Amino acid sequence: MKNRLATAAISVIAICVVLAGCAGSAGDDENPDAGGSDSQGTIKVANIMTSSGALAANADTVRQTWQYAIDEVNEAGGAGGYDFEFVEMDTDASPAASVRAATQAVTQEGASILVSFQTSPENAAVNPQLAALNALSINTVAQDDGLRGASCSPNAFNIVQSNSMLFNTLAGQIDDFDGEKWAIMSVDYSVGHGGADAFAAAAEESGKEIVSQQFAPLNTTDYGSYITEIQRSGADALLLIMYGPDAEAFVNQAEQYDLASQIDTTLTLNVITDQSFESLGDKVLGDYLIKQYDAAADNELNQSFVDGYTESFGTPPNDYAGNAYIGAQALFAAVAEAESDDPEAIRSALSGMTFDSIAGSVEIRADDHQALTPTYLAQVVEGDDGLAFEVLSTIPGEESAPEPSSECTL
Repeated sequence: MKNRLATAAISVIAICVVLAGCAGSAGDDENPDAGGSDSQGTIKVANIMTSSGALAANADTVRQTWQYAIDEVNEAGGAGGYDFEFVEMDTDASPAASVRAATQAVTQEGASILVSFQTSPENAAVNPQLAALNALSINTVAQDDGLRGASCSPNAFNIVQSNSMLFNTLAGQIDDFDGEKWAIMSVDYSVGHGGADAFAAAAEESGKEIVSQQFAPLNTTDYGSYITEIQRSGADALLLIMYGPDAEAFVNQAEQYDLASQIDTTLTLNVITDQSFESLGDKVLGDYLIKQYDAAADNELNQSFVDGYTESFGTPPNDYAGNAYIGAQALFAAVAEAESDDPEAIRSALSGMTFDSIAGSVEIRADDHQALTPTYLAQVVEGDDGLAFEVLSTIPGEESAPEPSSECTL
């Protein structure tokens, strides 16, 4: 297996400088924000996302993080002799619309790197088109195991952890949760079904009972019947997989139904972020969550990112921001190594690459293009300045990731 270790540095800017011999001074007479005068060219990164509905808030976080990372590396002179341009495209998150947007981004806008597809069905639809488009996809959001299996692509790279990796975080720890009868309440989407299946398998292996499974469509506003079903099931523990406004609506309505008086343990995925503390408040105090990124990780790269991001946006980076930034770090390190804007050369550099990131040293497996980033079990606690996350355990990606799927042929 390839093992190309990017030299440690204090920021993604330094990764570029150390590895690539990046262009010198940033800026030019026409555009002071552009890459250095020695730039060999510009690599266009197309951000394809939805701007409405339950996914919009997370999509905007991913968008602003990619823009932040690109501005940062360009100010340092680029990577591998190239600077980067951010192209923004809008989609309704349907597979067909996202394929059209991807095609337009490449053929009309000149993009060769596609990022920010929010859902697994979008990624599964775009992946088969990547070779013909001569483009690469860097997935930092969609968690479905199938994207690492039958729907994998030689031109697609998964930075975000898969459902299996996320729920393998609980290995050996479900026994420690109060409650024996679990209800699963999830968004009716591939990530929800995949997450529910992964959790059910882990729970049953630990001797827990699944007494209810329900799936609500995206953008549901009334959860009364779902909450009533949970109460009737006799559940004393709850797994909640939801996004943005959907999660907020469920949590608020659960309080109205006094669901907490019956539920000893609530475990969440994609529900609670630093940004949602204000709206959810004490209703999530004590809840557990599976995290994909730890803003408190003690390394120089991470602290530099957290400080810069917080100064720019007034809030610390959440899981979506963390994964997007790691995706950008992977891209810049690959371009630095390839010293080329050719997608095939960048793909070759990414496959099997090991690079320093805000989550520590990360390998992108050559067999299925899955990044082996750590996962975290955390709990919402009362911190010095309000609600905060306390990380209870950290599971290295090498331990949480299943073996590469035989259905993935690269």
